[in-house]
Amino acid sequence: MVYWLLLTGTLVRFHSELARAHSDSALLTWLVLLCGFAQVISLILYVWTMWYRIRPTMRELRAERGEEE
Repeated sequence: MVYWLLLTGTLVRFHSELARAHSDSALLTWLVLLCGFAQVISLILYVWTMWYRIRPTMRELRAERGEEE
């Protein structure tokens, strides 16, 4: 889901930025802004979901040190 949010946000923002260079439409301005927010949100969600895969839990740290629970 995060991948698709980032991909869609980037593609739509890219095309909207190109279109905005030739048009003064307020809709394109809002579309660029919303897609920028989608990119930021997707990057935050990516870091949040990956954090638990990268950072070991306290139980894993105790097991590595040989401590009992």
